[in-house]
Amino acid sequence: MDMIGEQDPYVVAELGEQRVQGQAVVNGGINPDFKDEDLILYVTPESWSHNLRLSCFDEDLGRDDLIGAAEVPLMPLMQAGRGRADEDDMVGGGGGGPSVARAKLALGLKGSSGSSAGELNLTSAFYRAGTLSVEVVEARRLKDTDLVGGIDPYVKLTALGGTQAIERKTKAIPGGGSTPTWQETLRFDVVDQHELRLDVWDSDRFSADDMVGQSTFSLLPAYKKGYQDLWVPVKLRTNWGALQSSGEVHLRIRFEGPPGVAYPQRQPRLDAFDDAERVTEKGQLVRAARAEAAAAAGLPVSAADALALESENGTGAAAASLGGGGSGFADGPSSDEFTDQEIEDAFHFIDLDRNLHIGAAEVRHILVCMGEIITDEEVDEMIRMIDQDGDGQVSFNEFHRLAKHPDPASPEF
Repeated sequence: MDMIGEQDPYVVAELGEQRVQGQAVVNGGINPDFKDEDLILYVTPESWSHNLRLSCFDEDLGRDDLIGAAEVPLMPLMQAGRGRADEDDMVGGGGGGPSVARAKLALGLKGSSGSSAGELNLTSAFYRAGTLSVEVVEARRLKDTDLVGGIDPYVKLTALGGTQAIERKTKAIPGGGSTPTWQETLRFDVVDQHELRLDVWDSDRFSADDMVGQSTFSLLPAYKKGYQDLWVPVKLRTNWGALQSSGEVHLRIRFEGPPGVAYPQRQPRLDAFDDAERVTEKGQLVRAARAEAAAAAGLPVSAADALALESENGTGAAAASLGGGGSGFADGPSSDEFTDQEIEDAFHFIDLDRNLHIGAAEVRHILVCMGEIITDEEVDEMIRMIDQDGDGQVSFNEFHRLAKHPDPASPEF
């Protein structure tokens, strides 16, 4: 607390090893207005089970004083009702759509002594990531700078966005020279990343690695079409400032995102693309391929996917899985508490390994992250009560039946 004048509060958000600090509100006092400032953190497989810690400090010339802090689990924020994005989240012609989970919070802050230190009001917005897979296949005509033997080249890829750069790199190929072959796939969870920087390096054991060449290109074509097979030219700037060719790198780029979500997100000055025009590696529309897979597995097919399959095949093949008697769900009493889309989103959220089934390990993981103490026997019993076909796991149909039944505790269920 300041002895003279008003305090200058700012907020710090921490998740795992990430720490983001906001701007101080000069003379903000006890009722500061943070002007809807965004503090952006990336939720990773390593960090999503951590609590989100929010701390309020008073900025001083010397050591900043802690005003108060609070912690909140991420799980409820990630499960919050999904709705269309606000105008500020609109990207080009499309918004965040079902990718954004929003929640309004009023957190009671506690000081270092445990006493009440005020309240922090905020809105959380959780954006679902898409998966960018880049196969680094090979290179040709790389500039060989080693005097003895060939260079040991490796590739470093950096996905660039508005908030965080994500780096991945291949293994080095000993003696790969000017025509190395990697055939290695690097994966990125992307939200607002819209460019990819490609660096080719020569790995040196006894000195610093040498740059061979570099290139930066847009990811928008990959977001729009879903698949690219291209040779990327790399260049190196000479001591005189001129750019000279240093070879080419062969990449195969694949992108997958949640249905209806336009990427890149949170980039209002750029065009964004949902899955309407994306194709598979074989040239089939992604929506049509998804409809075929869902129909074959007895899962519900969305209207957009069914229309894509019909337009591609010229038939109504997917209609049997849409609504009415052909929904693929078991007959019986039904509740309207949850929509089919909400049930599907919840299922995919729990299905961590994406095999279209929920196992005991996934149920246990979710419950532990929610703070529940549960035994293995209790988890197995939960699975057994829902598992109709006796395979020891919960399919989407079984999960849908549970969510739609008006009274799952009744004997008839």
